[in-house]
Order: sequence, then structure tokens, then C-alpha cells
Amino acid sequence: MELRQLRYFVKVCELRSMGRAALELDLATSALSQQISRLESELSTRLLRRSSTGVTPTDAGLAFLQQAHLTLRHADEAVRAAQQARLSGHVSIGLPPTTSSVLGVPLMRAMAERYPDVRLHLVEALSGHLASMLNSRQLDLAVVFQADTARRWSVLPLLGEKLFVIGRADLPGMPAGRQVRLAQLGALPLILPSASHGLRATLQAAFA
Repeated sequence: MELRQLRYFVKVCELRSMGRAALELDLATSALSQQISRLESELSTRLLRRSSTGVTPTDAGLAFLQQAHLTLRHADEAVRAAQQARLSGHVSIGLPPTTSSVLGVPLMRAMAERYPDVRLHLVEALSGHLASMLNSRQLDLAVVFQADTARRWSVLPLLGEKLFVIGRADLPGMPAGRQVRLAQLGALPLILPSASHGLRATLQAAFA
């Protein structure tokens, strides 16, 4: 697989036409079609659906298109970095809302000062959504709650966080003392984060 094949495929998907793509790429239509066919043969799957009105990506083609865009973006950034002889490019970082409110502005200032040629894209979302974006390679880096190291991420623990039970002292079943065990909370009517929140999933797993 070659980068030029990825560029050819992306251009065909953008224009939805083999002929128009060949014209922009300064290629013969037959040569472009042959390159796409070679790419499909190498992947052992059909990427484009051809018809009398043009071409459209298949489901496999749409999935491949997303990764092709990412690969070409990284390749272009690698070229620019080599040409400029200093760190440059684009990085996408995900932060949970509470973390973003504390680190967002200082992070942007520090990046602008230390890496002026790096374009920073900050994404604010719940940890569960950030984890999904990491897995789909929409993010390069993220601060998440209770990362699952089985997903082949490179994980660096930042801090440990204490959890507190907050309630009325006269609430039936409310435990006393400075430390509380999960078994003491089984009968309490707890208010918890929504199902998509990373803390909710951690608590449910702990109770289970």
C-alpha cells in the first residue's frame, strides 16, 4: 500500500467520480481505476460501489476513508516537521469538563509558549466519550478517569482521587466514621452520575 493510493482513493471519494478525480490528479482514468483496484485487491474487500451516476464508498470504504484521512494528515505533518526542522503539526487532546476547567487555559498557554508551531485542538467530553474517541483515533491524547490499560494505550497515572459519601447524618443506614466500605452503602438510596459517566461504571463494577 502506498500513500499515493490513499490520496487517489480520498480524491475519488471527495468527487464521487473516477473521471473528475483522474482529471484533478492529472492521470488517465484507466490508470486511476487500476490503482484503486490494486488497493482493493490488497485489502481483499470492495471499497467503492460503481454505477452509471458515479462512485460511492461502501461501508468498508467509509471506514477505510476515515483512517486514510488520518494517515495522510500524519504523513503531511511529518513532511512539514522535517522541512521546518522543529516540532510542528496538529495534536488533539481530550479533557473531561472538570479537568478542562482547571487545565484547559494553562495547557493552551504552555503549548503556545513551548511549541508555537503545534496546532492544539482541545475536546471537552465525559471520560467514556473520550475513551471511545481514543480507540477510534480521533484523539492523540486524553485525560480520562480509570483508564482500561487492556486497550493497548500508553497510560501514565496522574493522580489518585478520594471519593466521599455525602448525606444527612440522620439518614437511615448512613455509616459513621472517617472511612466507609462499599458493603455499608448497599441499602442507601444513592444519587450517582449518569450511565455514560466513567465514575458510574467504576462504582457499578466495584459494587458488583
